[in-house]
Amino acid sequence: MFAGFPFYRNSPYIHSSYHQPQYDQHFINGDRARAKRAQWLPDEEDDYDDYESHQLGPRERAYLTQEEQRWQQELDRRERDDQEARKKAEEEREKRRQNRSHEVTDPESICDSAVNHPGQPRGSPPLPSSNDPRPSSPKQKPFVIPQYDERHVEATMKLQHYFRVHQCQRAIKGISSQFNALRKEFTPPSTISFQKSSSPSDVVTIPAILPSDLSPKDSVDTNSDSDIPKLAYNSTNYNLHAYLESLDKLLVKLDGVESWGDSYVREKRRAVVKQIEGEQNRVDRICKASWLKHVEH
Repeated sequence: MFAGFPFYRNSPYIHSSYHQPQYDQHFINGDRARAKRAQWLPDEEDDYDDYESHQLGPRERAYLTQEEQRWQQELDRRERDDQEARKKAEEEREKRRQNRSHEVTDPESICDSAVNHPGQPRGSPPLPSSNDPRPSSPKQKPFVIPQYDERHVEATMKLQHYFRVHQCQRAIKGISSQFNALRKEFTPPSTISFQKSSSPSDVVTIPAILPSDLSPKDSVDTNSDSDIPKLAYNSTNYNLHAYLESLDKLLVKLDGVESWGDSYVREKRRAVVKQIEGEQNRVDRICKASWLKHVEH
């Protein structure tokens, strides 16, 4: 009734996305090309658009393109050789099968075989003679691995350098994004607790000044730092200590980013360090100015 096919296949009421996928040769060639490029440079999803000077030059790009074409031609040649070998082997098997069936069904060949080979059972195919040429197995050409010289080594080192610099740029950009998110989420405290110099167990909680009320005149001299007590470790100062500790961790991460001798990476890292240290100084000024205002009153 259904000519050997289920009724639910290729139904007009089923969306085309549920049908069996058709594989296009264009996508297969694209996968092969990406696999070959992965031998020289790992896959990267995004590019750092702000740093155009570290892109590959025309000579390196042309060299890599030539190597890809060379690999592709070698793979195509091997594939053609394999197809021709399989085709020849299939033709030889089909020819031998037809010869055997013809010799068994042909009565003249049976009589001739009975006369020429009286000891052989009737109806069996004739014994192969030593003079009959045997089909030789197709020989496959060995795959020759390309030899690498100093140009390959130099190109590989350049690609590794570009990749490492790009990774450092991504790390610095990620740390900068984390800092902006922390600064946006931080809410200045309304009260701040300090430890008394005479008795560290005693805590004094005072109102904190607003960041908008902080002016350049509120900058604390280094000589007055000894008169300002330390921040207390309690629930009042929990968010303040957590914020300062997060900023310190970001500075530690920046110390672990290697520049690999690149001036652009050093400048970007130095700029982010200045931003984080400036935020730490701003929070420190709020705490010290709040204490000095409390002492004056």
